[in-house]
Amino acid sequence: MRRSIRLIVALVLCLCMCAALADTYYVKPDTSVSLRDESTNDVLITIPAGTALEPVGDKSTDLCAYVTYGGFSGLVLWNYLTRTAPADMPPDDVDPFATKAPIVSAETPAPNPTPTPAPTPAPTPENTTLRTVNAVIQRANSRNKAEGATMTEMVVTPSDNVIITAQVPRGKKLVGWLFNGVHYNLMRSVKSLRLTNIDRSWTIEAVFKNTNPSTIHTPEAIQAARTGLQLLAEVKNGEFCHLKEGTTGGGGWIKQFDFTNDYTNRATGALERGGQLTAKVRATIPRGKRVVGWKFDETHVYTVGVAVKQFVVYTLDTSMVYEPIFDKVTETKPPVTDPPTPTTRYYNVTCRGCDFSGGGYTHATSGTVPANTKITVYTKFMGGVAEWRVNGGSLMSGGEYVQSNTITRTIKSDTTIVCIQQIN
Repeated sequence: MRRSIRLIVALVLCLCMCAALADTYYVKPDTSVSLRDESTNDVLITIPAGTALEPVGDKSTDLCAYVTYGGFSGLVLWNYLTRTAPADMPPDDVDPFATKAPIVSAETPAPNPTPTPAPTPAPTPENTTLRTVNAVIQRANSRNKAEGATMTEMVVTPSDNVIITAQVPRGKKLVGWLFNGVHYNLMRSVKSLRLTNIDRSWTIEAVFKNTNPSTIHTPEAIQAARTGLQLLAEVKNGEFCHLKEGTTGGGGWIKQFDFTNDYTNRATGALERGGQLTAKVRATIPRGKRVVGWKFDETHVYTVGVAVKQFVVYTLDTSMVYEPIFDKVTETKPPVTDPPTPTTRYYNVTCRGCDFSGGGYTHATSGTVPANTKITVYTKFMGGVAEWRVNGGSLMSGGEYVQSNTITRTIKSDTTIVCIQQIN
C-alpha cells in the first residue's frame, strides 16, 4: 500500500514538473537575447523581443534556459525571459482552441481569413552584437577617437565605427586578445582596437598575463565541435607558417592551409589534431605602404597607435581569411634650417721694434685679430730699417731685404714680426 502511494506521489510530481517546464516564456519587451552554444558559448543567433520560447527542462539550468529558435538550439539567460505575453498575444491561461469557429451560412459571407504572420527573420550582418570582456566599447568620432558612454555590449551594423579599450587592472600585463574564443598574440602591446565593417557578432576579451581567459575555446570543446565541414585558413597580401615553439615559426611560408582533418605540423613534423590551427601570420608590405590593421574575413580590425606587421593565432577553430590593411607611408622631410654660421678664428700678432694698426688696433705692439685681417706695420727706428723678419724668415723682394719703414700683412696664422734697425 505504501509503495503504491509513493508511486502515485512521484507520478504527480513528474506531471507537475513537466507541466511547469512546458510553459511558454517570452523574450522581454524592448530587448533581444543571444542564443549561445551550450558547449562553446558562441552566439548562434539573436532572438528578437517578444518571441515565444519553450524551455527544455532536462537541459536547462538554474542560470540558463535551453530553447530552440531559427533552427538553432542553445542557452539563453532566464533574466531575459518572462511568462508575461506581449500585449498583442493571448495570455498564457487562454486556451486557443476554446473559441468556436463561426457558423457560415449561405446568407452570411465567409469572413476573410486572418493572414498568418510571417516568421521573424533571423538576424543578418546588418544587425549584429559586439560584446567585450575586460574591455569597454565606445563610439569613434570623425577623428577616430573614442568618445561617449562606455559599454560592454552593443548592437552594431557594418557602417558603425567603434573603439574597444582594454581595462587593465593594476599589476596586470596585457598579453593578447580573444576574438570569439580564439587567442591572438599581436606581438606588440595593443591596448585599443578600432572595428569597422563588422560582418558578424563578436565577443572580444582582453587577455592578461597569468590570468585564465573566460571565453577561450578549450581543446576539448574544439574537438567536440568538429563536424567534418571544411576548415580553411588563408592569407591575402601575406603568408603564414606553423609554429616550432613560442612565437618562432618554421616549415616554410604558405598562403593557404586546410585543417579540417588531422595534419602534420610543417615546423616540427608532429601530428596535430584537425579542427584547429596555430600559426604565425605576416604581411607582405608593398613599397611605400604601411600596415594599419587587419581584416578578419570582412571585419576591419585597426590596431590603434601601433603597427602590427605579424601576429600569432592559437587554435583557430573556424575558417578565416586574413588580410593586412595598408595605408600610404607619410614621408617626413627634415625642417629647413639656415646653414651653420662658420666659426671665426682669431690669431695673435706680436711686433718687436715695430707696431701695427688694423683689426681694431692702432700702433699696438701685440693683439689678437680675426683671420684674414689686413694690418700695417710701422718701424720704430728713425735711422732706417736693415730688414724685416716674419715668423723667423727674412722678408725679401727681388733678392734684396725689404728695408721700407712700413709693410702690410694679411694675418692667416699667429704672426711675430721683427724689425731690425739699420746700423750705419
